[in-house]
Amino acid sequence: YEQWFRVGMALSHQFEGSDEGFERWDRWSALDTERYNRREMKTKWRSFRRRDGSLMTQAPVTMTNRHTNTYK
Repeated sequence: YEQWFRVGMALSHQFEGSDEGFERWDRWSALDTERYNRREMKTKWRSFRRRDGSLMTQAPVTMTNRHTNTYK
């Protein structure tokens, strides 16, 4: 969960909360077919914004496809 959460926050920051950032995170998350839930994705994506509309930030992370260990 922690890696998933950090990747989402990093993409939200990098793409300024845009749909493009969400779609990248969503595609990466869908690789985990056992835990993937699109509704949860949307809810969590929206939670990365603060009440004032600014984005929260975390330390940068590297997205990897854990099935093939290749960088995305």
